[in-house]
Amino acid sequence: MWLPRAQSAKWYVMAVALYMVCIPSGQLHADVMPIGGTMTETGALTGVVTNQQGHVLRGALVRVPALNRSESTNDRGEYRFDRLPEGEHELVVTYLGYGEVRRTVQIGSAATKRLNLEMEVSAIALAGVQVSVSERYTQSDAINEQRTAASIRNIVSREQMERFPDAHVPDAIRRIPGVAVSLDRGEPSGIYVRGLSPSMTTVEIDGQRVPSTSNTGRAASLGGINAEMIESLELVKAVTPDMDADATAGAIRLRSRRPASSSLQGNLNTDYQTLTGEPGYRGSLSYANRIGATSFVLGANYSEQDHTNDDLQYTWRNETFEHGEERILNRLRVSVYPERRVRSGLDGRVEHRLADHSLFFVRGLSSWHSQRAERHRYQVELHRGTFTSPTEAIGGRAERQSREYERNRNIHSLTTGGEHQLSNLNLDYALGWSRSIRHEPYRDYLAFRHSDGVDARFTRDDRLLPGLEFINGTSVDQPEDFALLYFETRPDFMRDHERTAQVNLELPFDVGNSSGSLRVGGKWADKDRVRDYPRVRFEDMDLPFSLADMNAGTPYGRPIADGRYDLGEIVNWTDARAWVAENRDLMASRADRTHGYDVDDYEAGETVAGGYFMGTLDVGPVRFIGGARYENTRLRYLGNQVIYDDAGDYRETIEAGSSQNYGDLFPMLNARWELSDNSRLQASWSNTIIRPSFISIAPYEVLDFEDQSIRRGNPELPPARSINLDLMLDHYFQSVGFLSAGVFMKRLADFPFTFRTTIDDPASPFDGFDFREPAAGDAATVYGAEMAWQQQLQFLPGHWSGLGIHANYTWTGSSTDFGEPAYDERNLPMPRQVPHIANLGVTYDLGGFSGTVSWNYQGTQLYSVEGNAENDRWLDSRYQLDLSASQQLRSGLRLIAEVNNLTGQDQLRYRGTEDFPDRYNIYGTRLQTGVRWSF
Repeated sequence: MWLPRAQSAKWYVMAVALYMVCIPSGQLHADVMPIGGTMTETGALTGVVTNQQGHVLRGALVRVPALNRSESTNDRGEYRFDRLPEGEHELVVTYLGYGEVRRTVQIGSAATKRLNLEMEVSAIALAGVQVSVSERYTQSDAINEQRTAASIRNIVSREQMERFPDAHVPDAIRRIPGVAVSLDRGEPSGIYVRGLSPSMTTVEIDGQRVPSTSNTGRAASLGGINAEMIESLELVKAVTPDMDADATAGAIRLRSRRPASSSLQGNLNTDYQTLTGEPGYRGSLSYANRIGATSFVLGANYSEQDHTNDDLQYTWRNETFEHGEERILNRLRVSVYPERRVRSGLDGRVEHRLADHSLFFVRGLSSWHSQRAERHRYQVELHRGTFTSPTEAIGGRAERQSREYERNRNIHSLTTGGEHQLSNLNLDYALGWSRSIRHEPYRDYLAFRHSDGVDARFTRDDRLLPGLEFINGTSVDQPEDFALLYFETRPDFMRDHERTAQVNLELPFDVGNSSGSLRVGGKWADKDRVRDYPRVRFEDMDLPFSLADMNAGTPYGRPIADGRYDLGEIVNWTDARAWVAENRDLMASRADRTHGYDVDDYEAGETVAGGYFMGTLDVGPVRFIGGARYENTRLRYLGNQVIYDDAGDYRETIEAGSSQNYGDLFPMLNARWELSDNSRLQASWSNTIIRPSFISIAPYEVLDFEDQSIRRGNPELPPARSINLDLMLDHYFQSVGFLSAGVFMKRLADFPFTFRTTIDDPASPFDGFDFREPAAGDAATVYGAEMAWQQQLQFLPGHWSGLGIHANYTWTGSSTDFGEPAYDERNLPMPRQVPHIANLGVTYDLGGFSGTVSWNYQGTQLYSVEGNAENDRWLDSRYQLDLSASQQLRSGLRLIAEVNNLTGQDQLRYRGTEDFPDRYNIYGTRLQTGVRWSF
């Protein structure tokens, strides 16, 4: 087992790293000490960097070359140097897209000199490159911040998001190198960074952690956050000691809109979904102003869209015929998912400045994401009848099912705090509160089975759309032939509530001719979570009802799957709800099926208390950032144990509790070598933690004596740990772009995996029982390389100079050691690790026109590990082509047009090989048009 305290080599490396960072010359002083030993008189220099319009420039690099001192401007364009020796100094300021500024400044003893600096757009930028000439945060600001960042990261501005048809945060983040997404009804949802699960990525909004909206896991859902609410998003790929230690894959940092001088911004769009012809709507509005020392911004947004998709599911079975065993298509499910998604949000931010470098703030964001959907399905299963050939059966089973549900996922975040400079000491602190809710007030199912069975034949004339023919006069067209099988209701509620407090102190220092800072801080986070899942199935009702009683007299409006299948008559849920209410008392609740889901209910509490120290030191062209973080984790759980007797009858549910307490130390070291003014090499070594999912360590258990099976959580499951290595080479173009290439590796120990074994213990009453439990695998390694190129091609002649490139490619590989020969001998990659990820965007700007053609690609990935290679599930490769264009109508007003999934690409999942599809989702194309304004 991997434990920090057991690895003496690690502690040795840590000690060396801290020595390099904090004590390279054996002398550390708060002021500059010359060789003669006499203290030099010092002063301070502060100011703001702006453009010619007076708007602040974030991420500008301000240097004092003679002293090897440098600072980058903060969110408000401010810089500050303390302890500058008395006398004359040359100041050099650089900012991509702007000409270099040099100023000579006289520093007095024990005095603070203020020098505001104004920069002009460079001639090369004037050749057709858009740079920051407004108070709005632009991609120019984002790239400059990325250039001066403390560690490896990518930053994207709202301006850049608007170049693509990206309505929500997952849409935008998939265009960053190393990021893959999963699809939910064709819409990006789960975020996979460098081949790792979404639960291994932390998410923050204005510094406050976003709690998970998953019922069982830790992954935060960002699909409900409209992109209009965000000023920028940042993906940190190399962790530093002042960050939470569970950001193994990375940390996604969302920044809400920031206060500015008086402005009014918004957009109004309408869209059209080609699969159904249903319209959609989207709009936002924000207002910002500055009144004296107080500035604020308030925003609201709303969207409503159709996300209907067609869906086919396949089940394969090995059957023996006269010529031998054959793997056949046994069951085909044909479904349609009509769905409307409604998103709305409010965000606000208030800042009050007490003095230069001193302010208080309050930031808040709320998003509401509602899905209202139905599912209508029929399925035909051959092996329930009598086979007459591998593709034909007499008396096969035919069933119909309809589902209606509403799912609400809401996220609320509120943070208040301050930032102050007290003499040579920088202080910042914050109190945070966040809550996520996942609530399904209803999820109801009605299932029906054909009373006599059907005679059916499958044909494989199309690999993905097999033919389905009913023979001998049978059919699925008569609703009265389908008797009511069951009614099931699955309301579900989950709430995750988190409170945080954090404080950071930073003290600049000088060591010989080098400068640096020492930063220390602490964070306390307390989480409580509860899930209630009162699932009930009513069956064996012996009631004379059929599909015809549900007013299923109206066929579904269109043939699905390119016209290949016809659903026929479907349940009308308005009448079905009335029928359920009228007949509910006649139904008998089957307790065995009800109590079996008691194990899905749990309560969890988690408290993480952490502290860190971090040293930063500039030695010539190299900046070292090193230190360590300690986190103590305390867990409290309540779960349920459910027992069934030898006859399969429910016996009892027993409440069970558990707790864990553990601590970890995480040493880290980052280095950045400035090869030239615009080129740098970055290296990072860090240690992080992966806490198990909530359900994995809940003390639940299902003990079934009839089935001779035990399924349970593992309250003693340890967290996984990861050693992370990164190396990245960047070059930035003065025309506001960059070229980067790098490699990375993550070595995971004790990563969780659900093991299935048979108990072999003759002395145990459970000898021979099937046993399933989450347990720690031995090890896994994820490695890869990524490269990116973003640049305006202003060096091309004439109108060609309006072209721009936004391209990146990531390759990832992995090796796993499950500790079980049945799995290890198959040399499987980590599930959901995408080996190839690519983005290519070609942009064009001319006068008031701006356009983008973008292509996103994700390679084939292992979706889930099953009992044998034949049944392992794989998600096939997929690409998507999008278009976006806008035309300026007048200053501050643009007409926009967008196309998502231009070619209507679908998604295939298969078993073993592509010849055996498992699920096939069919999506449409979305067309959008509207206006965007900024006054």
